[in-house]
This record gives sequence, structure tokens and C-alpha cells, in this order.
Amino acid sequence: MKKGMNQFAKGVTQMTKFVNQMKTKLAKSGVGIPAELTNALTAAPALVAKLKASKDMDEFQELMGDMQDIGMIMQEWGPKLGELQRLVHMIKNLDRDVKSMRANFTRVQKAAKKRPELAEPLAEVGALFNDMVKRVAEIKALAKTDPEGALDLVQEFYSDTEEFWNQVSFLDMVSNVTRGLTQANRQIRQIESKIRTMEKKKGVDKEMIATLKEMVAAVKAALPELKAAMAARPVDYEEVRFLAEDFWMQLQDLQNMMADQGQSFYMPTVKQGQGINVVIPEGFTGNSGGGGQAVPMTTSPAF
Repeated sequence: MKKGMNQFAKGVTQMTKFVNQMKTKLAKSGVGIPAELTNALTAAPALVAKLKASKDMDEFQELMGDMQDIGMIMQEWGPKLGELQRLVHMIKNLDRDVKSMRANFTRVQKAAKKRPELAEPLAEVGALFNDMVKRVAEIKALAKTDPEGALDLVQEFYSDTEEFWNQVSFLDMVSNVTRGLTQANRQIRQIESKIRTMEKKKGVDKEMIATLKEMVAAVKAALPELKAAMAARPVDYEEVRFLAEDFWMQLQDLQNMMADQGQSFYMPTVKQGQGINVVIPEGFTGNSGGGGQAVPMTTSPAF
């Protein structure tokens, strides 16, 4: 029994030394040693002394029960001390991640301010960001007294960050899509105007005109579905992305088809200037023959 008490006392001494070394490092990051473990290690030396001095069996049995309780606490927290060190690094990561979240939220906030249609999703991501910031504050506060509970909150925090980044990605995409749709609508109107002009020309390929009109109709038909997906709540991010990509692909195909007909949007349309036909007197063009009368120079449109 004496040997067992000595081993117990040695274990308490070793663990107390280890915990004291950790305590300073943990405190710098706002992480505390669990009160349960601190209290157990504080009470252990006096308990060992009482056990050694005990001469009454009943008292000894009672003290042994207390010692077993302390031993169980030490066994439970021994392996978990590594988790406390992990919590220190996690808190540093939280600060870094919140900084990144703040920067990205500020960025999309500026981009969305000029777009009333983004007010609702912007408010949603703003509320989510504020909630995430509060959670980090809760984690830091809890880490001082209940590091195990703080680790649980860290897990919850990171399980919800995916939703935040999805919403930021959505705002980025919708902001770009919204800006792109304004340009797309303008291009569609230009294409329709060009098709009407092409249709009036003699010898026009009517089948080609019909194909172009069908493509325009398909592009215009894709717009309502895309806009509806962007406005839906909850947002189906994959659906919006799929519909946006499909819309731009159809519009690009239409633009390529127009370019094949000499109706490119990116080749500047410049009115041809007036050319000149010069009539040179015979003998001045390298042709053989006698002299001839010079004919005055005339001008006419070049073809």
C-alpha cells in the first residue's frame, strides 16, 4: 500500500510540474487549465500526507476513495492536455479566419451596395458574419474556464463557415451575373437589330435567319429561370452556377454564329472612305504605243 501511495505521489508531482509549465504558455493565448484538474492537483499532496499519517482503517478507506477520485481526474485529463495546446493554435486560426471573413464581407458589401436586388442576401451574410464573430468571443471566454467546451464550440464554428463562404461566393457570382446580365441584355437587343437588318438584304439565307432567331429565343428563355434561382431562398448555389454557365454558353454560341455571318461585336464598324480611280495617259503606265491625249483625273467611289 505504501508503494502505491508513493507512486501516486510521484504521479501527482510529475503532472503538477507539467501543468505548471503549460499554464504560462496557455495563459498567453487565453486558455486556462480546467478547474477540475487544478483542484485535484492542489488537494492531492495533503491527501497523500493524511493517508500516510492515517492509523484508522475507516478513515484510511475514506481517504483512499478520495485518492481514487483524484486519480481518475488525472487519468482523464492527462491525454487531454494535448487538446489544450491544440486549442491555442485553433484560437490563432480563428483570429486569422475571422480577419479573412471580415475582408471578404467588406468587399462584397461594397460591390453589392449599388445593387438593390442583393440587399437581402447581403443582410443574410452580414448577420451570419456577426454571429460568427460573437462565437469566437464566446470561444475565447470559455477557453479560460472550460477549454473542453471551447473546443466543442470551435467544431461548431467551422461546421458553419462553409455556409458563410457559400454566401460570399453567391454574392460574388450574382454581382458578376447581374452586371453581366445588363451587358447581355444590351447585346441581345443589338443582335436582334442586326438580324432585322440582315433579313432585309437581298439573297439572305432564310434558314440561317431562322436559326439565329431560334438561338435568340433560347437565350431570352434562359433568363427568367436564372433570375428565379438567384432570388430563391434558401439558395441552391449549384443550381445558380449551372444555370449561369448554361446562359453564358448559349449567348457565346449566338455571338459566334453572328460573327460567322460577319456581325462580330468586337470588330469595330467603320464606314469605308471614298477611293479614287485615276485615268493615266497612254504611255505613262508602261504600255507601248504612241502618245495619247491626257484625260482629266476623275473620282468615283472605290469598290
